[in-house]
Amino acid sequence: MRIPSSTVLLVEPHPDSAAMFAEVLRWAGFRVEAASAADASRTYPPRRVAPDVVVIGMRCCTNPAMRVLSGGRAVPAIAITSDPRDTDQADALGYASVLLRPVDPSLLISEVRRVVRSASRRSSPGAA
Repeated sequence: MRIPSSTVLLVEPHPDSAAMFAEVLRWAGFRVEAASAADASRTYPPRRVAPDVVVIGMRCCTNPAMRVLSGGRAVPAIAITSDPRDTDQADALGYASVLLRPVDPSLLISEVRRVVRSASRRSSPGAA
């Protein structure tokens, strides 16, 4: 199932991985905006479209914040790491999900969908 008009902000320091993640997510129907680690460490936006979720290489930013502010709302983030020991830290920081490298493309798609759905339920009128 495709989620129309969902935007993913992708912050991935490895160019080959970034290209693969972007291609997979676009194939699944997401809009993908790429940002460098330097861009991600600043308050979001300046981009035209606010993201629904951020997919970020956990160690690529000097800023440990995992949520990007967009119009006053926190945007959920999915961390990608090659070190299984990072999962506890990611949980403590509030990442919505952690994916271990090598990332299975179908798992990336399903986690992005899950996080977008969860965030949209929380932001819907009448949501608890």
